[in-house]
Amino acid sequence: MYRSLAAALSMVFSALAGQVTADLTDLAALPVEILGSAESTLPMVTGGYAGARAGLPMLPSIPVTLDLPPGTEALSVESTAYWETLAADVHLPPLPDPAPLSLASLHTAAVEDPEVYGSEGFWPRQPVSLSGTGFREGSPVAELLVSPVRWDPETGELQRMTGLSVTVTTAPSSSSPVPERDTASKRMLIVTDQSLMESFELLALRRTDQGILTQVVTTDYVYSVSSGRDQAEMLRNFVKDYRASYGLDYLLLGGDVDLVPYRKAYAMTCEAFMHAREDSLPCDLYFSDLDGDWDANGNDVFGEVDDGVDLHPDIWVGRAPVENLAEAETFVSNIAAYEDCLHDDFYQNVLFLAAVLWWSPYTNSAESKELIDEEYLPGFLEITKLYEALGNENLATTMAAMNEGQNYINHNGHAWYSTLGVGDDYMSISDVDALDSDRRFGATMYSIGCWSAAFDFDAIAEHFLTNPDAGTVGYLGNSSYGWGSPGNPCYGYSDALDHLFHDLLYSDWSLSTGQLLALTKEYFIPFSQWENVYRWHQYDVNLLGDPSVRPYRAFPGSVLIECPEHAAPGTQFFPVQVTGASTEGLTLCLTDRGSNWLVTELDATGYHSFQLDYPPSDSLRITVTGPGVRRTSTAVPVNGGPQPVIAGVVIDDPGGDGMLTPGDGASLELTILNQGDQGLTDVSLEAVLESGPGSMVQSSVDFGDLPPGESSAGSGPVVVQVDSSACNGQVMNMLMQVSAAEGSWGLELSLPVCAPGLYFATYEIDDSYGGNDNGVAEPGETVDLTASIANFGLQAAETVTVVMHPCPPYINWITDSASVGSIPADGTASFLLTCQLDGSTPEPSFPWLLMDISSETAAYFSLDSLQLNVGVTGISNDVESGTAGWTHDGSGDLWNITSSQSHSASHSWHCGDAEGYDPGMNCALYSPVITLSPGAELSFWASFDTAIYGSDGLYIIVEGTEQTLRDTLDYIGSGGALGPGRGIGTGWAMWSYGLDDWNAGQTVQLEFRFVSDTDSDTGMGFYIDDMTIEGAYVGSTGSGGSSPPLPVMGDPSPNPAGNCFSVPINLTSGGRWEFSVYDISGRLVLQDSGDAPFTGLLEVDCSGLSSGIYLLRLSGEAEARGRLVILR
Repeated sequence: MYRSLAAALSMVFSALAGQVTADLTDLAALPVEILGSAESTLPMVTGGYAGARAGLPMLPSIPVTLDLPPGTEALSVESTAYWETLAADVHLPPLPDPAPLSLASLHTAAVEDPEVYGSEGFWPRQPVSLSGTGFREGSPVAELLVSPVRWDPETGELQRMTGLSVTVTTAPSSSSPVPERDTASKRMLIVTDQSLMESFELLALRRTDQGILTQVVTTDYVYSVSSGRDQAEMLRNFVKDYRASYGLDYLLLGGDVDLVPYRKAYAMTCEAFMHAREDSLPCDLYFSDLDGDWDANGNDVFGEVDDGVDLHPDIWVGRAPVENLAEAETFVSNIAAYEDCLHDDFYQNVLFLAAVLWWSPYTNSAESKELIDEEYLPGFLEITKLYEALGNENLATTMAAMNEGQNYINHNGHAWYSTLGVGDDYMSISDVDALDSDRRFGATMYSIGCWSAAFDFDAIAEHFLTNPDAGTVGYLGNSSYGWGSPGNPCYGYSDALDHLFHDLLYSDWSLSTGQLLALTKEYFIPFSQWENVYRWHQYDVNLLGDPSVRPYRAFPGSVLIECPEHAAPGTQFFPVQVTGASTEGLTLCLTDRGSNWLVTELDATGYHSFQLDYPPSDSLRITVTGPGVRRTSTAVPVNGGPQPVIAGVVIDDPGGDGMLTPGDGASLELTILNQGDQGLTDVSLEAVLESGPGSMVQSSVDFGDLPPGESSAGSGPVVVQVDSSACNGQVMNMLMQVSAAEGSWGLELSLPVCAPGLYFATYEIDDSYGGNDNGVAEPGETVDLTASIANFGLQAAETVTVVMHPCPPYINWITDSASVGSIPADGTASFLLTCQLDGSTPEPSFPWLLMDISSETAAYFSLDSLQLNVGVTGISNDVESGTAGWTHDGSGDLWNITSSQSHSASHSWHCGDAEGYDPGMNCALYSPVITLSPGAELSFWASFDTAIYGSDGLYIIVEGTEQTLRDTLDYIGSGGALGPGRGIGTGWAMWSYGLDDWNAGQTVQLEFRFVSDTDSDTGMGFYIDDMTIEGAYVGSTGSGGSSPPLPVMGDPSPNPAGNCFSVPINLTSGGRWEFSVYDISGRLVLQDSGDAPFTGLLEVDCSGLSSGIYLLRLSGEAEARGRLVILR
């Protein structure tokens, strides 16, 4: 996914002053997909986009942002790249002129730039260019554009990058950034007109209650204390000063342009000539990117290329486009209804609206929506698709769908500030005002239509936010034109931002709407350093709505707040227990809307005891928010009377580290404080273990009398015994029942069980001394095996030892054990082991090697395993030695070996004859039966020519030899999932597919199945050559039977998972088993158990877990490990 590209880069500061060197090989590893037709080829790379200069070859570039040393700026860049041929004799089409979506019939055909298309050698000449330099969150950065594919216009050769390093030359910076944002606590500022203060004060209280300290100021106050050439600059300077003084994360401009100023920015001259204001873009990024003054040349035209705008957001900004108090009240009320889940039956509803943007060349924007659905959205969403191309998009169907309630609305179509195109119809402002979904407000509407969010007019976007009965709480759209690429519906310029926004939306559930838009636009900054449509979108796309709103991505989970029923006037400690959902990472806030405002991030226990800074000035308000859970609040009144509270807990454990650990007893020395205004007489405590892996040994403690404000450690500790079978991250939930003459109280106390969590991670082979130095273990060699062990537990593991089991018999361990002194929590360590492989060791084979992992800490012990790859694996076929075991059959079978075309040497497989293929074919080419090794991958080269429309194409299929499993890896040819035009290729290009979903040792057969429809429109068909399967071999393993006697736990499916997944388990011996799920910190988050024997699928509900990486463990009578990714 796009967001990960920059994060994956390995950057090293050079020892030479003034240079930064970065290894960008990860970009070179991105797969290249070849699209096109018989006349032209279009290479595509994930995260790559074409430039904006018409006439240049349509090649993708990837934006990269590199951090620079403090106080520097980038001057130039040099690069070293490595290349391999991807295809030969292909033609790349020129990039057409970007077209405003409103100009439905005025675009011109693309014309080749003669300076490039008439030149010799590869283009672009340099694979990396420096597009700009600026500041990201206060740190200097270089903006680069990397071209991972290059093309020779003279020969038609297309090459892909295989390796890349860059060196950026720097110099002392001539400018200074705004101070880095304070991340200790979140702050929000609302700027509004005096007439709207009342409504926005309610929103400020709402945000402060949830942990975002929010202040409201009036524009009159801003103008009275700030300076600037006009009101917009005064406001911006005020925001800069406020951020420097207090820190600032979010800015809400609380009013339409007559009440809160705005800035028009210039990106380029669009030459649409449809409106006098078209090049002056209302742009709230002006209040977000706070570096410089946006007018370095002093000509009062803001945002020009030479005005020094670095485009990076320093805060997240949105605008409430309200004109009066009634609209402001509606705006705030709608947000509350959405966040408080007034209705909860529509949060998985999505509405796609897609027009045919141009009929010539045909540009069906439904293809863009289908790409979003396939690539970025999880399968549990209920998507309503209204497409002009399907004939079901019109005003009536659109109104009906919106009235049902849609969490997200995505509009690809024409628009104006007063209308939205919906097929042949238009939705007007009055239509939006008439919507009624019974207050089922969506999170966002995202439209690429022209001018729909032109908030300097009475824009239709504004009415989605001011309708009290329906609409959305956020709108992302254009303040002037949206831009497309005629004939390329998935690759328009507005579509590029639309795609990335939805990628980010379900990749990180913690992001707010303001953050989502900022990150989306930030990705394209390296493209935006010139007068072009990318820069246009930096200014043109704005958020109407509160930037701090975190959209629900699915039906939100519910939480329960357990706390004292009242607070005392002298309350110092206030314990809160949150239950009902996974609490890891949730935000808990306590405030009395006075002097006390306390915020914490919860851990897996869900327990926190607040220590107040001041006596409560009013009722305490407790609020829980976080990704995937509904906002939940409770108010606690302040009353007189006695109030016992746990003021301190000291854990006295055998290890002396203040933790509860498996198998150990621990004394809990409790301090009870009477923070009420009346005394307590004859106080006693009885501890009850409500849940958790342990028991109470000593549960009764006497505390005597406790006058107001007095505390006591009591007559002795509460003593607990933790079960030896307890797992890291399990929680001991205890209820401390306090009794006195004046009454009784129940005090919750939850403590985690802490232990190491040691797991095998990876291994490396070194056969440089006892082998042939190829990094592969082979028969007869002596090799060093370095195993990496990770500690995912909450406790450091001391004196960690790995001991290998003496199996299989053909592997002799020379050094079978290794130890390290300590592995910290969240740390890793390497263990060097040495083994000798007997000369009779089967090759290739994949023996399981068992290991014991132990630690002196908590008497930790676990069984783990690794699968060793013995022998060099991989098969290849260049079709120069006949069929080599490949076979073919089927209806109309025309598969044959031909010399008419080939990628290498002189032969290839062809599904066709001299005339091409026939209608009505359904035939397949089969590989020999092969056995897969870990990490197997299929690749092949193909050249093809099929009909543009229809369903003629090639299916790439893997089928298990028992025919119980069958996986279609891809379809290449006419039509396809994205409609006509996908995959119509020519020339030789490589396709590759990972086979990780198949287990090592599994026997499969590859199938290339060609199918053609019955119409007469055909082509030459498919040529296939140089088929390679890395990590596979023909024949059976030589391991002599089954794997070592490991418990059977298959891979989780699906993986990544959404709300649930299943795991195949096959336990044949008796006993108890436990299946546990841990988060990446090692905390236990789910558990199931049962009696063996058990064979079948274990269904697991993970709907309460947030997105991330999880570890799976099968324990008890059997031991096994696995990993799972949850992605929503």
